[in-house]
Amino acid sequence: MRVVRIIAAGLAIVFLTISSAMAGAITLPISEYGISFGNSPRHTGLRINLIDDWVDRVNGVNITLWNPRDNPGFVMNGLAVGLVAPAASGNYGIAIGAGAVASGEIYGVALGGFAVSADRMHGIAITGFGASLDDGWGVAIGGLGLASDRFTGLAIGGLGAGLDNMTGVALGGLGLGCDRFTGIGLGGLGIGADDLDGIFVGGLGVGGDNLTGAAIGGLGVGADKIKGLAIGGLGVGADNIDGLAAGGLGVGGDDLKGVFLGGIGIGADEIQGAAISLGYNRSEIFKGLSIASWNRADDHFYGVQIGLFNSARHLHGLQIGVLNVARNNPPPFKYLPLFNYHK
Repeated sequence: MRVVRIIAAGLAIVFLTISSAMAGAITLPISEYGISFGNSPRHTGLRINLIDDWVDRVNGVNITLWNPRDNPGFVMNGLAVGLVAPAASGNYGIAIGAGAVASGEIYGVALGGFAVSADRMHGIAITGFGASLDDGWGVAIGGLGLASDRFTGLAIGGLGAGLDNMTGVALGGLGLGCDRFTGIGLGGLGIGADDLDGIFVGGLGVGGDNLTGAAIGGLGVGADKIKGLAIGGLGVGADNIDGLAAGGLGVGGDDLKGVFLGGIGIGADEIQGAAISLGYNRSEIFKGLSIASWNRADDHFYGVQIGLFNSARHLHGLQIGVLNVARNNPPPFKYLPLFNYHK
């Protein structure tokens, strides 16, 4: 008999919910407070409804069974549970949807089986497939991906993350793409952004327009301007580098300032600092220390060249090697073994 009573009570609740969704709500013990079955526009307590339609405010627990209709000003304070997709203009508390969670504002925790979308999110958003946020702050985790215009905090995309403005820590299973990124970024394959400021590691590479901080790419690092540390498994290339750059094969650019290490060689229009490689260092103008098997300055060299073969069109310093060429020296001092010098 007890089982029969429980089943009967359950059927009664379902019947009341469906019928009241079509024609108002039944509220116990009094209006707007306690337990409500149906589409009550305002309620404090426990509210159970089939489809939310033109709901104003719920304080407490709201349980819906199907996709909501029009709720332009719906404010939810507390726990919202939807078997399909709870939605509100503002969710303040916890929102759980078997399918998706959609809201103008989320302040708290949002859990969506498939997706979470919001104009503004402050708190935690976790979804099985993806999250789409205009402005987010806190922690966002998308099983497959994450997209946001502005996000501050921790962002994780199972496959990847696409962010316009990111501040904090972002992890992409395959990669990260951003306009501006400040913080720490880890991309399984790579990271690409217009402006990078912080620490970035890409399984294959890191690329951007302006990179400030530290970048490590499994294959390489490339940017228009690099200021800081850049390490590429194969190489590092940029128009302007100011700092320390190391490439498994080499480092190349237009204007290099700092310390540069290349397995095979280093090349640039102008180098200031120290360039060290096993193979070939070449530049138009060099100021500093150049160490390689072959050091070559097509125009002016200021400093010290150390290698098997050293050459400079205009030498202003010292060459140490097997053969040293200073074309601005008078004969017979243009070509000398062991060392050459010109003030």
